[in-house]
Amino acid sequence: LKIYFPFAFLLSALGLGHYAYTYIHYGRFTNMSSVLLLGSLLVFLLGLVAEQITSLTYQTDEYDD
Repeated sequence: LKIYFPFAFLLSALGLGHYAYTYIHYGRFTNMSSVLLLGSLLVFLLGLVAEQITSLTYQTDEYDD
């Protein structure tokens, strides 16, 4: 999550910033705002999956004696 979380936070901040700008100027929610917000969600979830895979890789096997 050291790599994925800052990138997801950046994408969500950009998405919210773009939404605020388009809402103030045009009064609507644009496709680009939704793409940025969904992209941030996907990057964050990908980071969670990568973290789980890493923890399973370095986990000691309980059945080895």
